[in-house]
Amino acid sequence: MGNAFVDYPSARWVPAAASHYTSVAGPEARPVEYVVIHLTTNPSPVTVDIFQDPDRGGSAHYLVRAADGHVAQCVREADVARTARALGRRRCSRPVVARRRGLP
Repeated sequence: MGNAFVDYPSARWVPAAASHYTSVAGPEARPVEYVVIHLTTNPSPVTVDIFQDPDRGGSAHYLVRAADGHVAQCVREADVARTARALGRRRCSRPVVARRRGLP
């Protein structure tokens, strides 16, 4: 997909479905206030599929693959990921670490 939209230079842009985040621009934009680390039991490709499927819910700003540290950015930091909105926060960077079952 390219890296034109990444906020973290080492990340690869893998956008979430537009219905899974709220765009914020202009005077409404604010700096990141909170960082929440969320673990999934799904492998990275499954998590990306969930984020990109408009019929499923959820998104995060970043997805970090546990096996090798690869970083995918799914939502711009200036925007609000769906789970951040559910937390009642205006903005929240949400790294998600996908790991294989059975790994610590």
